Amino acid sequence: MPVEHITKLLNGHPRATQIGLRNMDLQPEDIRKIIDCIVKKQQIVGLDLSNVTSDGLNRMSEGSTLLERLLSQNKVLMKLELEGLNLRDKGVEALERAYKINHNSNLFYLKLSNNGITSRSFEPIKTILMKGSIKDLDLSNN
Repeated sequence: MPVEHITKLLNGHPRATQIGLRNMDLQPEDIRKIIDCIVKKQQIVGLDLSNVTSDGLNRMSEGSTLLERLLSQNKVLMKLELEGLNLRDKGVEALERAYKINHNSNLFYLKLSNNGITSRSFEPIKTILMKGSIKDLDLSNN
């Protein structure tokens, strides 16, 4: 599905609250357009950008920047699934920066499994948990 259809759906559907884009073969520019739309509309409470079956699908080459923008400027997102995006420690550090900016984040579920996260991310994760509202954190397979 072309990204234009996804953004059109998001812009034109006032009741859409969750969007699953798992394994969609989205390029970084596609993801940027979707995140821009989500930040602008402030209505999506659940977002899944995970890669479960292939390393070549949803690509977050600028994942750190995109994640920081999504979470620092979004007050309604509650569930974020980012499994298998190869975000590494840099992605976790971006999440920490976003939490320092947006103290009112409502995110309660964060899935970061299979992202190559190491023990270097212990302190940023600790900060996220202490400052945020996260109740369910998945770090499996890292």
